[in-house]
Amino acid sequence: MNRKRNRDCVGSVMVMVIISVGLCGVGRSAWAAESALDFNNVHDSKDDQHVQFGNIGSHAEYTAEAWINPRRISGNGDHASHGFTIFGTANDYSLWLLHRDGEIKAFAYEGGTTAYTETNGAGIETNTFTHVALTAVQNGTAQIYVNGALMETFDAGSRNNWGNLALGVLRAGRGIGMDGIIMEARLWDHVRSETEIQDLMYVRLSGDEEGLLGYWPMNEGEGDTAYDLSGNDRDGSINGPTWVFLEENPFAAGEDFLRALPFTLADIETGSNGFTNSNEVDIVDFPIPDGYDQFQITEDGDVGAIDAGAWTNVVPDSLEFTQPSGDTNITFYAWFTNATESVELSRSLGTIFYTEVAPVPLVNETVAIERLPGQNAVIYLWQIDIGSSGGVAAGREMAVFDRKLLCAEEPSCDLTPDDPFITVDDYGDYPIVLWLQNEAGNTAVSATTSMVSVIEYSGTNVWTGEGLTDSWHDPVNWSVGIPQAGQHVRIDSAPDARLTNATAALASFRITSGRTLTVEGWHSALEATEMTIEGTITHAAQTVTEPDPETGEWVPQHRIWLKGSDVTVAGGGRLQANFLGYVRGAGPGSVSRDRGGAGHAGDGGRGGAQHAWGGTAYGDPVNPWQPGSGGAGGSGNSRPGGGAIRIEATGQVTVDGEITANGQNGASTHGSGGSGGSIWINTHTIQGTGLIAARGGGGDRQGGQASGGRIA
Repeated sequence: MNRKRNRDCVGSVMVMVIISVGLCGVGRSAWAAESALDFNNVHDSKDDQHVQFGNIGSHAEYTAEAWINPRRISGNGDHASHGFTIFGTANDYSLWLLHRDGEIKAFAYEGGTTAYTETNGAGIETNTFTHVALTAVQNGTAQIYVNGALMETFDAGSRNNWGNLALGVLRAGRGIGMDGIIMEARLWDHVRSETEIQDLMYVRLSGDEEGLLGYWPMNEGEGDTAYDLSGNDRDGSINGPTWVFLEENPFAAGEDFLRALPFTLADIETGSNGFTNSNEVDIVDFPIPDGYDQFQITEDGDVGAIDAGAWTNVVPDSLEFTQPSGDTNITFYAWFTNATESVELSRSLGTIFYTEVAPVPLVNETVAIERLPGQNAVIYLWQIDIGSSGGVAAGREMAVFDRKLLCAEEPSCDLTPDDPFITVDDYGDYPIVLWLQNEAGNTAVSATTSMVSVIEYSGTNVWTGEGLTDSWHDPVNWSVGIPQAGQHVRIDSAPDARLTNATAALASFRITSGRTLTVEGWHSALEATEMTIEGTITHAAQTVTEPDPETGEWVPQHRIWLKGSDVTVAGGGRLQANFLGYVRGAGPGSVSRDRGGAGHAGDGGRGGAQHAWGGTAYGDPVNPWQPGSGGAGGSGNSRPGGGAIRIEATGQVTVDGEITANGQNGASTHGSGGSGGSIWINTHTIQGTGLIAARGGGGDRQGGQASGGRIA
């Protein structure tokens, strides 16, 4: 959109003063003239003019917004009962936004035509541009905005079934269509706040904004495509609507300036872009419009606030304002001009909400923590905090920025006061409170005290999975911290666990049915005197595709390695390394030739193609350790070999479940199989009625059969 003024109007050295005082014809701007799409659905449900965007996938939250200029706000038939569609999704009503009789009507994640909410007093008028927006969270809250103002809040449904997104109709063949103009349609993958909607409703987007699912200005003026400028390639197919030329549109309507993209303010302590409790905020992003090189920032949004001597090209680090007496929105205005070119004045704004709302701490009133003999006990946040929040300001929930535990009595019981957790060195009862800071910077301490009883160790360290990751080595994931030497350890609850380093020498280890422990690394041994596997232990897949460049040897990355006295794989238990060996074309027994099967304990089978020999045998039959090799690299349908399992047990190994390291069958068409992996068991006695297998994968059609692996 070219809004540059005639350079002959005034001398370039005077442009800053001229803009500020309104000379050179810089009066109130006419609405920009450009093209838009006119949806002429005049026959209720019979017409079907629309823009079709296709299936954009299901989304658990969204914001949909557009400018509309209706020719009618009431009608007959389906237009009378349903209204005029702005956005529609074909399946159910995950997103269906309409206007009817001057109001906005919305469906959010609903499954029926009666489950809608309608505004009261929206004031939609004919032949007038109105901005409408719908935000929604599946099984959460939905909100309707008109011209940037919140009009209605309601409960969203649970049906997340989008189908094809359309503009102007519910779906193709089922009109209930728009009669009038729709322009500047946007769909986001998140809920945008009232301030965020207001900030950008009058501004053309760049298309690079975070979270855009689709951005359709629909101002091309010709053709049958509404182009998506979000970079997501969701262009719309125009079916019926016609291009019209507008002398007026919503951008820069009746103002003395153009609108530019907003700049970003942030709390100086927490970095929050939405909230602050300070009278000073940082500037963290300050986009300068193309063609402009001078600016100034004011607290007043009127042109008269511009100081002709205050133009600069240096962005300040922060801005100060008078401390408000209560919760309010803080807005600064940036004015832009050019020191040497004649341009029209442009304005952007930066907003942040000042609030004194405190966070809301919620604590577990009674907690029992086991203390290992001779060791300190640690009281973690996850054991105390039971759903605290940052508080609600301006209708939005604030995030918790920081939290820590404090001893409620003096002298402090905490041996680690600089950490968010509490460390104590004795048994007993400890009154603990929770301190929170929200993203605005406001703080609060829980009114309720959590009484923590530090008791004697029960004898078993149990996996809780309460940490931020699934790591064995995260102390928060265990009832008494990372398992130590001599402990009894049990995994019997979700989520599953991941071992990335060797364990201490445990007294016992048990993993129960339905649980999985995944091992990463070649030296990540699981060591316990007594070991019982009722669930599954597996390892990560090999990803290496080339031998070591210095030695020329193939070096695997992952295996299952168990060390102890007695190891029991119970009925239903599994040591599972199927398909976790070298990938296709990789490993000492793979071939680059087309379709040959991988070798390991023996040579791989020949493929159906001429000279498609299989891979050769490799490995030590007495001490097997190499994983199986992938099928021939010449076929994209070849598959990986089996992984590697090693058990070192000084006593007895009992196998009533399964120990397997099978290679995978080649896929259609003509894929060759991966060879079986290795299973190496060193023990005094082995018994049981289970299965130990390292089978080679079969070939498909002309793909070669792979060799079996090695078991010793």
